[in-house]
Amino acid sequence: MTVIHIQVSRNCAEIWYHFVISSLSIKSTMEKVRIIDASSSVSTTAVSKIFVLAVFGNLFTVYFNPIHDCDETYNYWEILHLFLYGDGLQTWEYSPVYALRSYLYILVVGPFSVAKSLVFMGNFSKIEIFYFCRAFLALLNAYADTRMYDTLRNNKSATLANFYLIFRLFGTGSFVSNSAFLPSSSALWLITLSYASFLKNRNVSFAAIFQIAFAALVCWPFTALLGLPLILDVFWQNWRQLRNFVFFSLCSGLVLCSALLSVDTYFYDQIALTPWNIVKYNVFGAQRGPDLYGTEPWTYYVKNLLINWNLAILLMFLGMVVSKPRRFFLLQVGLLTWFAVFFKQPHKEERFLYPSYSLICMFSAFAMEKMQDILSKFGKYWAKIFVYTFVLSFCLISISRNVSLTVNYKAPLDVYRNFTPKNENPVKICIGKEWYRFPNSFFLPLNSRLYFLRTKFRGILPKPFAENRSFERNLFNFDILAGITRNIPTNMNDLNQEEFDRYIDVQSCDFVVDLDNNEDSLEEPNFSRQKDRFHILSSKDFLLAEKSNVLSRAFYIPYYSAKRNVYGKLPACSSYRQTVIRMMKPLLLLILCVTAEVIIADDVTDTSYECSSKNKCKSPLICRDGICVCSDEYTTDANGNCIKAPIVGDKCALSDGTILDCKGLGVDASCPYDGPSKDKCQCVAGYEQAGKTCRFKDQNLNEKCDSDADCGVAFSSCQNKKCACIDSFKPDGGLCVSADGFKCPSGDPLKESNGKIRVCGVSFRPNEINSTDPSSTFNDSCPVSTHSCFYHPLIRSPSGDLVGHCCPKTDEQTSKQPVCPQGRPLAGAVCSVASDSDSDDSSSTSSDSCPSLTNTCIGVSCCPSPCPGQLSFFASSGRCLAPVMPGSSCKVDAQCGRGASCQNNKGTKVCVCKSGFVLNNDVCERQ
Repeated sequence: MTVIHIQVSRNCAEIWYHFVISSLSIKSTMEKVRIIDASSSVSTTAVSKIFVLAVFGNLFTVYFNPIHDCDETYNYWEILHLFLYGDGLQTWEYSPVYALRSYLYILVVGPFSVAKSLVFMGNFSKIEIFYFCRAFLALLNAYADTRMYDTLRNNKSATLANFYLIFRLFGTGSFVSNSAFLPSSSALWLITLSYASFLKNRNVSFAAIFQIAFAALVCWPFTALLGLPLILDVFWQNWRQLRNFVFFSLCSGLVLCSALLSVDTYFYDQIALTPWNIVKYNVFGAQRGPDLYGTEPWTYYVKNLLINWNLAILLMFLGMVVSKPRRFFLLQVGLLTWFAVFFKQPHKEERFLYPSYSLICMFSAFAMEKMQDILSKFGKYWAKIFVYTFVLSFCLISISRNVSLTVNYKAPLDVYRNFTPKNENPVKICIGKEWYRFPNSFFLPLNSRLYFLRTKFRGILPKPFAENRSFERNLFNFDILAGITRNIPTNMNDLNQEEFDRYIDVQSCDFVVDLDNNEDSLEEPNFSRQKDRFHILSSKDFLLAEKSNVLSRAFYIPYYSAKRNVYGKLPACSSYRQTVIRMMKPLLLLILCVTAEVIIADDVTDTSYECSSKNKCKSPLICRDGICVCSDEYTTDANGNCIKAPIVGDKCALSDGTILDCKGLGVDASCPYDGPSKDKCQCVAGYEQAGKTCRFKDQNLNEKCDSDADCGVAFSSCQNKKCACIDSFKPDGGLCVSADGFKCPSGDPLKESNGKIRVCGVSFRPNEINSTDPSSTFNDSCPVSTHSCFYHPLIRSPSGDLVGHCCPKTDEQTSKQPVCPQGRPLAGAVCSVASDSDSDDSSSTSSDSCPSLTNTCIGVSCCPSPCPGQLSFFASSGRCLAPVMPGSSCKVDAQCGRGASCQNNKGTKVCVCKSGFVLNNDVCERQ
């Protein structure tokens, strides 16, 4: 099958173009410093120019800034998407049971009105609306910075105002925060506006109080700490204004709390004061709280401030010392209080510092102004040299960091743009270990939905909001939205515990997006290299930080960063079910029909042509399912020609980039292509090279191992580099046995007269039913009237029968009790089993919600799999065995499948077809 690979490489020309433009704007800004310094006042025109400059600087972040925090995606962009399009992903915070997030923030502070207006127009795509919303958020920050600039210019000095503006325009902290759709980012511009009013007015300002209250109640309650300077100002000097302060505060609180209660009670269908719920969970949560989501040392914020503000943060503390006016001293108290509180918290996030960024720039500007004044005493020339050198260095370092963020981490925003399926039915787009880098549903087509694949992550993931088909995008559907948001979702918790209903089988995915980090594991497979299942639509370079140099990954340094950084690929992979079957099947059928008429009895030499007893395939082709295909010793190249398949040690990559399957070896070898250094077939996990073949390692208990797949004892796994029994199993005579013995859904297992558990066997071989072979019949040694055989679908006798023990018969309700034949069921997991009538045996089931590598669905329970790490293996006589094809070496009949047995052939045991069966398509079928 042809593999389509569209490789999209990183293009730095565009990045460096904007780098040059930004550098030129530094000069423009410095010219404004010189011009405005010569003026005694700032005209409206000058302020307008400053606003335009601020807008220009902020618009860079709209397009080039990656989304840095999954909280922004799932708690805010997804809710906005729900309000606009009627679907989105719901986190536990939006469950009415917890009600931690306010819908008022989405409606009022967020860009809802702008986005809804664009939706009404109907001429904009979802991605365009996303960027319009980002531009609106950046515009708010530009306005707030202009207001602060005007206040500093009129109340202190033009020099101070200009330095403040430069730090705010070029700082990386501004780059990452100004267009972010986060409460802490919204609090930043609200705090900036509040402090501008505070510094401008001598008396208590209603605007300053209301903006602080808005930031605290509607955005993020902890920003109330930054209202401390306003409180201290009243009690320090303006105590006569206390009445006004209290009145303004009460009015602000009453208005905002009324709006919060009205909106959130409407959408949650219960009384909900979300600011209190947030404080209660984060401060008084006991075993709950933010620490469940990770902790960091205090140095995390130190590194964060240095990398976001570089030279400016070093000046901040000096600026605190030299800023003399009383109100600036009060702002120092607010900033230091903020740092003291958040540095102390174990759970740390970069966004927690966003509200303090305008203060950081202000006090850094104070230091710059003071140093310029000091150096001016030794000559204006030296002062100018220092200012230009410092500002240029700050801007170049900041731009270098900004470019690094764009080049290294913007891939998700680019990759998800390539999904343009045109299907009537919903398309399933799946994500794996990169779930936290998913930008948002604005990047998904209207007819698609996002699903999760299970990886090593064991925390709680969001789930889709309840669906309502009556939602119309061109109307205000608040009643319909309320019906969605009031619905209490199942399987939600506030303990960051994994919920298994979030996952989907990769076989059901139409597209998969997951990072190719040059590693492949059983829990996190590399989908982009599964050429038989997926082909790559597009891919972008994405930095592998843990493998890259610290300096080169933190800052973009031409040539040096490209040389020292290590990149993986973030590909968008399309399954052949989505592309080849849907697009090529009609064409293939047409070709086959035409070919059937033209080719009657000639030998067929091309693959994919029909064949039969008359239309024979020419070697090395064989006829399989009516189509000529390459025989097992061969594989196909990019043109569909049969070429000799590589085996272990052979090269598996052609000069034209085609990756060949390592065939003739079952599933024990693969091509780990990663450039010229890795272009040979090698054994997969659990196997080791033995000459030109791969051999199962089959390690015993206490023997060395590298992965679970290495261990050959049933119910064992690799623990601390040695094979050991898994949880709820114990070693016994070199094997692992259930620590709790054998269990039944109800009652105790039937015992023989000697006290031993009665063992039962079940044969289930559809193609052998009604044969004269005794093994083809239902063989159950349990008393028919009272007991039935309770077995594990992956445990077999050497002859191939399923092995279990006799348990009392139960009713339907009792049979749904969580219990496993051996071992203990996975806590909190519920599954269902559906028999596949086309399968070889009853172990072929579809299991829902069980981790496929470690558990198997039995009844409603996720029970331990005997061979963790090996999906196709089963257990027999306490050992893990692999199913093999006829002609391959074997140990017991159970490995050979239906119609075959393990027989001695010249001193070697191999699988051969039984009497009355013939080999067809690698399967023994009845004659």
